[in-house]
Amino acid sequence: MKKVLFLGLISIFLSGSVFSQGTKPWSEWSKGDIEKMLNKSAWVQSQQKGESPPDMRTRTNAGSINPTLGDPGTARVPSEIYLRVRFLSARPIREGYASRLLQMQPNATAEVKQQVQTFVDNGFGDFIVVGVNVDGQNPQTVNPTLGILMKLNTEAIGDKAYLERKDGKRLPLLEYKPPVADDMGGKFVFARTLDGAPFITPEADTVRFVLNLSGNLKFNMRFDVDKMVYGDKLEY
Repeated sequence: MKKVLFLGLISIFLSGSVFSQGTKPWSEWSKGDIEKMLNKSAWVQSQQKGESPPDMRTRTNAGSINPTLGDPGTARVPSEIYLRVRFLSARPIREGYASRLLQMQPNATAEVKQQVQTFVDNGFGDFIVVGVNVDGQNPQTVNPTLGILMKLNTEAIGDKAYLERKDGKRLPLLEYKPPVADDMGGKFVFARTLDGAPFITPEADTVRFVLNLSGNLKFNMRFDVDKMVYGDKLEY
């Protein structure tokens, strides 16, 4: 099912030009490389909510149970979630997802591998796509936020989502696409240009993704443009 939906996403956005590749081919990335790219790179900003429980089996020096931690046989479920804002249209992020997909499908056919490579090379064409996703260990804390993302639509968001440069210029939302089973989250689609010129350039210095909704879906995430260079190309 994941493969079908992922490839469906590719077919929706497939267009664009081939970009230069990094020094280490994405097909050779380790799980650690993928984790770093998708969660800790210049094209990602993360926000943590909630907390992890302390070790329920922590004991005092005397060997007795620490009363502040409760019964060691009672497992507390972590409440923490991670909200990820990613430039899905940036090639390195596409490479991260492609690498993870093929690691999950080690016996992928040559046709699937070619489709994934095409997705990496061609990307999202004339659009900037920002993904907002949520992950965590406890479905009880993850699912409510994911459910909100699934219920949103372009009309409901209106002017509450936009990209903003340091000079104050804003790029309005074109379309919102709710999450599907591709682990990319909800997709906020913007044009790549404003007034006939690229919206993000090296001179922009910083760009912010702003989402003014309530609760967990309120973001003002800043990205440093000078760090969004991959190989010799500004990627977004």
